[in-house]
Amino acid sequence: MNYVSKAGDLRVPGIMTCISGRKIDLQNCTEDDIDITDIAWGLGRTLRYAGHIREDYTVAHHSIVMSYCVPEEFALEALLHDAAEGYMGDIIWPLKVLFPEISEFENVLLTKIMKKFEVPTACYREEAIGYDEVYVMSKTVKDMDVSMMEHECFDQGIRPGIFNQDIENSWLIAANQHAQFWYASQYAFLERFDELTDSKTCDLGELTKVWFPDEHKREKSRAEEGATKALDEFINLMEERGEHA
Repeated sequence: MNYVSKAGDLRVPGIMTCISGRKIDLQNCTEDDIDITDIAWGLGRTLRYAGHIREDYTVAHHSIVMSYCVPEEFALEALLHDAAEGYMGDIIWPLKVLFPEISEFENVLLTKIMKKFEVPTACYREEAIGYDEVYVMSKTVKDMDVSMMEHECFDQGIRPGIFNQDIENSWLIAANQHAQFWYASQYAFLERFDELTDSKTCDLGELTKVWFPDEHKREKSRAEEGATKALDEFINLMEERGEHA
């Protein structure tokens, strides 16, 4: 069934439009539908704890630091452990407890992401609800996720937490490693992904085309105007030289 909003937009349940313009059927998407730049944008624009924190601390920030906290072989799993939130947003734990089907849906989506990027430490369990396998977070990453939550609560002062010096050290390492992009965590997330997978997704020119197409058009227009002006000046110069030859 299609739904029409007051603005007249045609909406289809289960279908979302990503920042890239790519449309994804969240319930029936394939690995081919999943794109790391869409995930990075979503995580980099989504605040932890439903925004009830005192700083703009994103899920991308959390994931990057996690990837530095765990042993190297678990780094990619840690970076991607919340990747489904790039599509679904950060649904807080109290809500997931009330509606466990949300977690089930998230796990199925996360399974496709983990398989898409061939996460070496990802483990799967057999599932009897219509899916062959479902991703199960490794104990190493799960334990660190809990420690991160405790440290973040202490750091943000949103509720009693536990200070963790090792996590603080990893935070500083991550901030230094990704200093160029630390202010925009979607870029830093891709930079870290490239480091761990030997990819080249953090291409500023290509990302500008996808994420900021209007700016890309303005840059292209300015370049074309500059080239035209330079050509006109060159022609004028040649004509002047011809007259004085």
